[in-house]
Amino acid sequence: MLADQDRLHQLKEDAKWASSVEGQMRAVRELGSLGRDALPVLEEVLQVSVRDEIKQCCVEAIKNLGRESRPQNSRAPRPKKARRKARSPR
Repeated sequence: MLADQDRLHQLKEDAKWASSVEGQMRAVRELGSLGRDALPVLEEVLQVSVRDEIKQCCVEAIKNLGRESRPQNSRAPRPKKARRKARSPR
């Protein structure tokens, strides 16, 4: 557990302060692959980053985490509409 927290912290620091954009993006992508535990870190990086490329990478990683957390068939079937009875002609 502590190793996971250390890894999250290291990736957060790399995503925020790596010397190259590529290094920052690599860290963001790796954070995105770690699952829901990385969500607060990704949100923090998104808030402090000034580079549009890093922000976009964070947004994509957050979206992907959202997709992974939903079940594959999360759309429940729509309830069928009640059919009206045909009126008899008077």
